[in-house]
Amino acid sequence: MPALWHNRDFRLVTAGQSVTQLGTEVSALAFPLTAVLLLDATPWQLGILVAVQNGAFLVAGLPAGTFLDRRRRRPVLIVTDVVRAVALTAVTITAAAGGLSFTLLLAVAAVMSLMRVVFEIGYQTYLPSIVPPEHLVQGNSTVEAIRATGQIAGPTLGGTLVQLTGAANALLADALSFAVSALLLWRVRTPEPPPTPSGPRPPSPSPSPSPSPSPSPSPSPSPSPSPSPSPSPSPSPSPSPSPSPSPSPSPS
Repeated sequence: MPALWHNRDFRLVTAGQSVTQLGTEVSALAFPLTAVLLLDATPWQLGILVAVQNGAFLVAGLPAGTFLDRRRRRPVLIVTDVVRAVALTAVTITAAAGGLSFTLLLAVAAVMSLMRVVFEIGYQTYLPSIVPPEHLVQGNSTVEAIRATGQIAGPTLGGTLVQLTGAANALLADALSFAVSALLLWRVRTPEPPPTPSGPRPPSPSPSPSPSPSPSPSPSPSPSPSPSPSPSPSPSPSPSPSPSPSPSPSPS
């Protein structure tokens, strides 16, 4: 047995995913059959019903991811299973009482589609919380194998249930599968880390400025002595003219 299957919580989550996947595929088939067999739905109404069943991924995929980014995944997964179980039970009880309408069936189909989107996105992001990083590839491979198996076996199981028990009772069996999935997820004991949403963080408050001490007067620098001008060379004295000899007196 691979080491991953020794992880109790992984076995619980995988079992819950298996049951939920089968229930989702059974609902995808049982809703149109309920509309046709119990409400005599027209082809136009069936087209709307199928569009509502599959349109939530296009409309609510991005908001669901943002919603799950700010919350712990396991409680959200449990709530989605419980909501789907209650919604399908309400359809079954209403059908048994003879009060089922196409509007109610359409509203429940919209709720089921939205809960499916939230569950599948949340399950993929919840798996790393219970699986060690070295086994995450194997865990994701197991999830995809369960998804593929449910897509193959679900319609067959749904058609068999509708043929044996009727369309409304097939939805009741589907509701039971979601209740089992919620119970399995509730038994998981691995603590989930708090969500760390990615987004702009509020700016941290700037600290109040502390009074800075008044600067002590720095001594003014003494003026550097300006270089004394070099003495200009004094002009050399011009030579005084030599006295001319006085003329000697002439003899008388």
